[in-house]
Amino acid sequence: MITGPGAIVKLASRPRYLLLAGILVAFYVLSMTVIVPKFSVGNAIFFVLIGQLLSAATIDHFGLFDAQTVVLSWPRLSGLLLMATGVLLTQKS
Repeated sequence: MITGPGAIVKLASRPRYLLLAGILVAFYVLSMTVIVPKFSVGNAIFFVLIGQLLSAATIDHFGLFDAQTVVLSWPRLSGLLLMATGVLLTQKS
């Protein structure tokens, strides 16, 4: 909209998941604004990191958003659990 009226027309030709990404970012910013004062910054970031780990594994496993499919194997799952445990230990200390 800033670059002129042609920008809105170009928006229709963009992939739909990019629009979803914008909506999710807006939801993230608004939810963090509400949650952080009640939940603390550390706890909020802890859950964001865990959510990102799980989302990345899900996107890779199913090949969502035209990503290369990477099967969720036992070594990969144990690495995710180890990373989640590290985030949890960091938060608890």
